[in-house]
Amino acid sequence: MKNNNIRKAEEWFEKGYKFYKEGKYEEAIKCYDEALKIYSKSAEAWNNKGNAYAELGKYKEAIECYDEALKINLKDAKTWYNKGTAYADFGEYKEAIECYNEALKIDPELASAWNNKGNAYVKLRKYKEAIECYNKALKMNPKRIEAWNNKGIVYSKLRKYKEAIECYDEALKINLKDAGTWYNKGNVYANFGEYKEAIECYNEALKIDPEYAGTWNNKGVAYADIGEYEKAIECYNEALKIAPKTAEAWYNKSELYYSLGIYD
Repeated sequence: MKNNNIRKAEEWFEKGYKFYKEGKYEEAIKCYDEALKIYSKSAEAWNNKGNAYAELGKYKEAIECYDEALKINLKDAKTWYNKGTAYADFGEYKEAIECYNEALKIDPELASAWNNKGNAYVKLRKYKEAIECYNKALKMNPKRIEAWNNKGIVYSKLRKYKEAIECYDEALKINLKDAGTWYNKGNVYANFGEYKEAIECYNEALKIDPEYAGTWNNKGVAYADIGEYEKAIECYNEALKIAPKTAEAWYNKSELYYSLGIYD
């Protein structure tokens, strides 16, 4: 009878996992609930239920699930990491860092925890600590494109544009087809007045992802800054075609028309 119950719990767990993978998070939670009715000491079921709540943006409920999992197994780095991510998504960055620290005590080579801990430090404007975290993540996994991008963003915030571009170049060595990296690199060039280089980067980004309004908008700004106003308007129009409610593109377009003396 005991083995039969465990089998049923496992069946509900597997069903919940399948629903989770399909993006059916409410259904997944119901399945995990059924599994936990039969066997409430499954740390993995509590953890996965927490993940489903997190996907639904229900971070308080997610954290409660992770806490239940940690009551069963306090030494599970994955659960501490997930709890940290839920806190970060909820905007509680200090608590997130505490959770990532617990995860890293258990598994110091967990690159994702170093990376996300860096992200939390960025939100707290602790850029030196953030870079240290990204360096740790990259030491564990030099091919982690996300960490190179995040490190580049921090250098850009610090106005260390040369270092930022070096980071994006490292990311592009890993994946030349990453639109986000080309976009970020373009932004750095624009920040220090290299508008033609910025436009080249935005063009590369748009070859990969032509549907990102932000790239069209920023390309428009770069064209406006070098006096190519018609091309700038074309870019703003493309941005607004993709995302008609992009306030920044409407503002930039109206400002350009106003500066050119076009009021209609």
